[in-house]
Amino acid sequence: MCATGKGRAIPLVGILTLACLVLASTGTLARVPGENAVCEAAASRTAVFSIADEVDADPSAAREGSRQRPTLPYHVDTEHFRIWYATTGPDMMYGWPDTTYLHECKVAAERLWRGLVDTLGFRPPPPDGSDPDGGGGSDHYDIYVMDCLPNWTLAVRGYATPGDPPGASTSYGQFHNDFTIGSPVPINFVRFCESWVVGIAAVYAHDADEMRWIRRATATWALETTYDYHNVFTFWLGYVLEYPYVSLSSTDLNHGNGMVLWNLYLSETHGAGIIPEIWYECEVIAGSSAFSSLDEVLGNYGTSLEDAVEEFWIWNWFTGERDDGNHYEEGGDPGWPEALPQAVYTDFPVVNGSPPPEERPQGRACNYIHFERGTSQAEALHIAYSGPGGGSPQAAHVAYLDNAGDAFYYGEILLNPFGNGDILVEGFDDMSVACLIVINKGSGVLTYSFDTDVWTGVPEESAFVLSGPAPNPFTHGTEIAYAVPLSGETTSLSIYDVSGRLVATLVDGVATPGAAVTYWDGTDTDGRRVASGVYFARLVAGDQTATRRVVLLR
Repeated sequence: MCATGKGRAIPLVGILTLACLVLASTGTLARVPGENAVCEAAASRTAVFSIADEVDADPSAAREGSRQRPTLPYHVDTEHFRIWYATTGPDMMYGWPDTTYLHECKVAAERLWRGLVDTLGFRPPPPDGSDPDGGGGSDHYDIYVMDCLPNWTLAVRGYATPGDPPGASTSYGQFHNDFTIGSPVPINFVRFCESWVVGIAAVYAHDADEMRWIRRATATWALETTYDYHNVFTFWLGYVLEYPYVSLSSTDLNHGNGMVLWNLYLSETHGAGIIPEIWYECEVIAGSSAFSSLDEVLGNYGTSLEDAVEEFWIWNWFTGERDDGNHYEEGGDPGWPEALPQAVYTDFPVVNGSPPPEERPQGRACNYIHFERGTSQAEALHIAYSGPGGGSPQAAHVAYLDNAGDAFYYGEILLNPFGNGDILVEGFDDMSVACLIVINKGSGVLTYSFDTDVWTGVPEESAFVLSGPAPNPFTHGTEIAYAVPLSGETTSLSIYDVSGRLVATLVDGVATPGAAVTYWDGTDTDGRRVASGVYFARLVAGDQTATRRVVLLR
């Protein structure tokens, strides 16, 4: 048996370098190490907010009436924006006196306004022209195009103001003045940066206190919905698809950007208008209310947050070369990474399998467990899933790749109230990989296990199957269903402890062919009650064996 845990730690990125942007545009995945040491300021309505790298954000000092904004000598006004720039010195606009870079700043900003505000209905980014410290000076939204070295800052600075809605914040934006790498006139970078600026500014118009991940997901989505550039940000998709076990609401900066996938899933499923609708709902409940707001809005579409999380992680397996044309519109485009498995098994049976402990699915996250057929000619794969009981919000599904490498959905493992269920994946001999998709629809870390086995050459009218015990865990007794083939071979079904010691024999002899059910009351061969713990039920018929995990709780 080969079980491979990926075991990758996600680097926390405190700054977004220009190198990241260049790599993103080429589809090359790389990581920029670092650590975001700046606390999020959203808890205080008088604090400064700085999106992307949060450099120089000092929540304790950024108070109303003490705004440290840039100073640039010139500005040009569009219908909704005042764009500040310089023609000499380190802040000089790229290519000056050529005005192409400045022109693109103006065009991109207004195009984003039309797309986000006029078409989709986001609130207009609130201007801060009444700032008593001399910034702004008009009702236009201020954007400062300036030298952002050494941090290549793509930032929006927001300030608390009383108003309606209560969580709204005024803000101004800034981004680098000289993106010279990538093309003679780096128009794509201008559009990219201003999408971030205007996208976050629009979010601030609704609720600047909201969770970081959904703010960043929305800002990145603004680029996609306006310019259809999402192959530019495939760099960030890897932070979700390669680490699916990380919480949906992770505060890691790049993971938040990668959660543009969540917005893409919602907008492609329900239409783009659902995204601003969610932000209007966020205004209703003060503070970090994204999950409550999502559940409320999704209810209007006949679904729920739990159901959407479940479907979202199924979608995410069908990316990259596994794109089947039925999920993300551009999920198979060049540069899209594939979702990585947290464990890979090549030999069977698997007893008490699980991902590495550090890769168990966190809140509203998932695991992908791959079972590779290899050279086996097994006709079916049996998967028995054992998760927490008590109505824990979880789900288990199976997808697969056929021998040609095409991806398909197989089915759901129906779970009982004890969190257990099993599925017989038929046609395994026509598959190269079967994937168990385990989805945590709740907020804690999900701990679960699974057993798998294969069978080959069984006549169609019979099967060799050992089902998961029910209930499991149990206190007083549990039923174990099984089936043996028509050959009438000697059959045994026994209970073993974790050390491999025989505890009890439930079936021993030539069993009647077909399905049967036996019962274990938690006692050993001498009728004594055994201690709480993990045990294993093992079925043997001829040369076929199967094992299931069973938990006794006293």
